[in-house]
Amino acid sequence: MSIDEQIMGILGIEDTTGSVDTPTPGDEASLSVAASSVSTFQSVVSGFAFASTDGKTLRRSSRLIKRATNCKVENTAVELSEEKTTKSSASAVELEPGTSIKIRKRKSLTGLTRINSTKKKQKRGYADPEKYAHLNGLRDVLGMELDVLFCGINPGEYSATVGHHFANPTNHFWRCLHASGFTDELISPSEDYTLADRFSLGLTNLVDRPTAGQDELSNGEQTAGVPSLLSKVARHRPYVMCFIGLGIAKMVKTYCLPRRNSSVSQASPSIGFQPYKLVYDNDQKDVPRVKQTLFYAVPSTSGRVVQFQRDDKTKILKDLRDKLADIKSGSFDSSAFHPVSASLIQVSA
Repeated sequence: MSIDEQIMGILGIEDTTGSVDTPTPGDEASLSVAASSVSTFQSVVSGFAFASTDGKTLRRSSRLIKRATNCKVENTAVELSEEKTTKSSASAVELEPGTSIKIRKRKSLTGLTRINSTKKKQKRGYADPEKYAHLNGLRDVLGMELDVLFCGINPGEYSATVGHHFANPTNHFWRCLHASGFTDELISPSEDYTLADRFSLGLTNLVDRPTAGQDELSNGEQTAGVPSLLSKVARHRPYVMCFIGLGIAKMVKTYCLPRRNSSVSQASPSIGFQPYKLVYDNDQKDVPRVKQTLFYAVPSTSGRVVQFQRDDKTKILKDLRDKLADIKSGSFDSSAFHPVSASLIQVSA
């Protein structure tokens, strides 16, 4: 079977020539049938040809030419054996032995180096207090013997503008607080002042000065804020002080565990319970319920902290929430935590 006969079979053209292989001279009927078959075949094939509607000459797209140049497309002739066949959408066609076809083989691009155009955001650097002098600090939400006192690094620019803690819409604090079980409903930042009375929770900051970012604070400001923060803790005696951000935990750990007194002070602060606690001398007439304050750290709830997603932060807070009952009952084992006497810290009036 010739290739022409194979193609005619695919296109569904019936061989109407019958047994007439070669028309004899003078046989006009046979010649007419043969001419009709050729004409039918040509009309069917012409239906697959692309015809320009505007009369313009077709040309290759410059984009495709550029892509072919960049990728160094190679045309490779592949010899097919008698057993190999090629399939079309209609049926499979068996090629004659020795028939070759050309295929376009695209060179692999896996060896190319991707260029990352994303630029790393630069830190702002220290900001003079005059830059945010028009903003006021936030009022602490405090109470005696709260379950948890949450501590941020300092008020953000947006929070200081509206006058409420963790008020930036991109901050996860309030949603994590609710999802972890500390509140039975999602609290709005404008209701932050109700936390102490409704849920036995408090809010404060290491540094009172508002800035757009932590990097605009000096190390001296943050270090100087630690004694004042611990004095606040010793006065109000929460069961747990929870740092919102590992940077705060590092500052407090350095203060509570000087290197000359503890080998664990050299390790970086970790998520969860910290290796120290603030203990109280119960020499007062009315002995308070809280005998010690434990310290706990979670990643910053800022939306810019992408190393930990909101679900991760919620889980870490939930771990604290689940242990709170044992902490309040005194059954939580904190014997491995280094005790820091509250009497060594000057309590502010």
